[in-house]
Amino acid sequence: MMLWIFLLMLSWCCCTALSCPLECICHSSPNGTAVICTSASITSFPSGVPNNTTSLSIEFTNLSRIVSQDLEGLSDLQELHLSSNMLRQLPPDFLQHLPHLHTLDLTSNLLQDDLPPSVFCCAPLRSLVLKGNQLLSANPLWFQGLSNLTWLDLSDNKLSSLPQAALRHLPHLQVLNLGNNKLEMFPDGWLDVLPELERLHLGGNQLRSLAPDMFEHSLNLMHLQLQNNALQKLPQGLLHKLSRLDSLSLEGNRLASVPPGLFDKLERLGLEFGQGLGLSENPWQCDCSVQYLWQWLKGHQDKVFFSRDLQCTSPEGLQGRAIMSLTEAEVRASC
Repeated sequence: MMLWIFLLMLSWCCCTALSCPLECICHSSPNGTAVICTSASITSFPSGVPNNTTSLSIEFTNLSRIVSQDLEGLSDLQELHLSSNMLRQLPPDFLQHLPHLHTLDLTSNLLQDDLPPSVFCCAPLRSLVLKGNQLLSANPLWFQGLSNLTWLDLSDNKLSSLPQAALRHLPHLQVLNLGNNKLEMFPDGWLDVLPELERLHLGGNQLRSLAPDMFEHSLNLMHLQLQNNALQKLPQGLLHKLSRLDSLSLEGNRLASVPPGLFDKLERLGLEFGQGLGLSENPWQCDCSVQYLWQWLKGHQDKVFFSRDLQCTSPEGLQGRAIMSLTEAEVRASC
């Protein structure tokens, strides 16, 4: 009996090994097969991918074309990783044969704006990564039928705007990454259609201002990245509804001051790691307008990254001084 079981297992392992595509590695388990293909010599979709594959990674290859027929028979597929290839286009019925696919990663390809309108439909995606492509805009039709999506990464593209219509299809989105694009502004109510949003990454853009009610309905937001933009002023009530905010990055902007009361409602700031607020690399003006920030820092220094690096750029007599080192007399003197 034991010999029969051993032979059966040996036969199963051999069959699985034989079915693995050339230049790929296959890891099989009772729950399915993971196929990993990372050879630079791969220029077309590998043939012979096992039908019970649940995770397929074709990454760091020279794959330049994919058609829906390549994925036929892979109805168990749950994760598809196609990062760091040469893909310029995707077929309109790309995912129609993948009823269980929840993760699609297309990082660092050559995708442009002419993707088919229904390119991502027909699969219950929860995570879609389009980071590091050549997108100038995002077609709202790409996101139709993606109501299960919780993670969308459009960072490192060339987006100058993102239509609110694109977000209306994503009521359960929790993470939105738009970092390192060319965004200059957001219309009023832009985030109102994302009530479950927890993480918003907007760093590395060209934002000059933010609407006072931009986060009016973002009650679940916990992480907000606004670093390395061109923000000169922040509206006084901008953060008042963000009682769950844990981290806020404002480094590398053009802020000379912050309005009184800006941080007063952020009671959970730094809760996860102790420190949660980044304010360095801004041209702080240490006249009467710095009074609120100076007072707030006195009581919350432990919540600020590199708090002693916050330095005055004006007036001339205080240039180079750390805000934390100012005396009460120096702060009040300009008032």
